Amino acid sequence: MGQATINPIWSKVWSLSCPAKVKNIWRTLHGTLPCRATLANRHMKISPIFPTCSEGPEDTKHMLFLCRKAKEVWKRLGLDDIIDRACEVDRAGEAVLEHLLFLPDKELWILGHQNMTEIIAISTWYLWWERRKLVHKETTQDVHHITMVILALTTKFVKASSPKGYMRREVWSCPPRGFVKLNVDASFDHDLLSGSMGAVLRYDRGRFIAGGNAKIDHCVDALMVEALALKFGLALAQRVGCNRLIISSNNLEVFDTMKDGGQSAGVAAAIFDDCFHYACDFLTVRFEHCNREANKIAHELASLGKFSLTFDWFEEPPIDIVMILTNDVLIISNE
Repeated sequence: MGQATINPIWSKVWSLSCPAKVKNIWRTLHGTLPCRATLANRHMKISPIFPTCSEGPEDTKHMLFLCRKAKEVWKRLGLDDIIDRACEVDRAGEAVLEHLLFLPDKELWILGHQNMTEIIAISTWYLWWERRKLVHKETTQDVHHITMVILALTTKFVKASSPKGYMRREVWSCPPRGFVKLNVDASFDHDLLSGSMGAVLRYDRGRFIAGGNAKIDHCVDALMVEALALKFGLALAQRVGCNRLIISSNNLEVFDTMKDGGQSAGVAAAIFDDCFHYACDFLTVRFEHCNREANKIAHELASLGKFSLTFDWFEEPPIDIVMILTNDVLIISNE
């Protein structure tokens, strides 16, 4: 009798650095997901139309790769071209997924992200999970949040499974529930007497609310630039409509000045006075000092501000900081 041949896809699935529940994509590869089109073909009294978009029958291929929402997720992950090419391989979604999981790493090196095979596996599982929540009338998430969760899950488990992984001592800390955290930072050019500033607002679970940066054409010293960055961040928080605010900066002099009621005898005195009155407009304001490691997003936005005019982002962060946002809340690193 001949020996049974084991499909190498199963070894591929079980070796992925991802949560165990994600490895249930073996059901997708087996074609056993209870999609509506499959159930309708088995003479169950159910509409075969996919409930997320209502634009086609709910089979594996449409749900994971062709639905409008799924295509937007793949686009934000930088994988839309690869997905489009993979969909030409076979009419069955199971075959498309198997093809994607076997693609060599050099074909999946997108936007500087590593471990793209894990991103593909987690994305397919998460899209199915979102569909399940919709069917059970639970709250679903928008495309932006889905993308951020996929990247966060992938980064977390890849780093945790790395032999080089270690616990980070200094990370961005979430504010208490009901508060919003404002991180501000600035960059000063001593030769040109110019600078740039950046600010970012995040919810108590780390989700991005808004961010912005701007170039400062004329300034006297580094403290003035830091004060302008604080004023810029407070104005951004007012525009968003924050009530309870925790303001974090890695500049100790800014922290001490604001704790002293905005009193300063330097050239930035008028700016600090403005900042103090801005802060008084909020229901609750707390100031905290952090190190540079915990202020990476604001620092990166300030660096980007050197080369651009004033920019603001609401709900959706610029692509330049997406991976930093993902890494910022992780306590494990392998760098």
